[in-house]
Amino acid sequence: MSEDLRLMTLAEVSRTFNIPLRDLKRNLKADAERGVLTSVPIGRGTERVHRRMTAEHVRAYQEVRAREVAPQQPEREQPVDPLRQAIEATKKATARRRGRRAVAR
Repeated sequence: MSEDLRLMTLAEVSRTFNIPLRDLKRNLKADAERGVLTSVPIGRGTERVHRRMTAEHVRAYQEVRAREVAPQQPEREQPVDPLRQAIEATKKATARRRGRRAVAR
C-alpha cells in the first residue's frame, strides 16, 4: 500500500509530521468544520469518533496552517521629527490656554 494512502492514527501523524498531539486534537474539530482538515471517521460511535488521516491530508493541512500563521509584515513607523512634535505641542498648549481665558472672561 502506498505511504500516501495509508490511514494513520493521530499519534502517528503527530510523530511523523512533528505536530504536537495536543494541538492536533485541539484543532481537529474546528479545522474540520472550516474544511481545512480532512480526516476519515472510524468506528460506530457518535460522541467519541476515532479519526484517521492520510499523509496527503496532513500535507494539505500543513500548507493551509503555514499560510495562516505566516508572519505579517509590520507596518513601517514614520520617522519621528522632534521639531514637528514640539510645534504641535506648542499649538495644543496655546489653544488650551486661549480656550480657558475665553471661558474665564
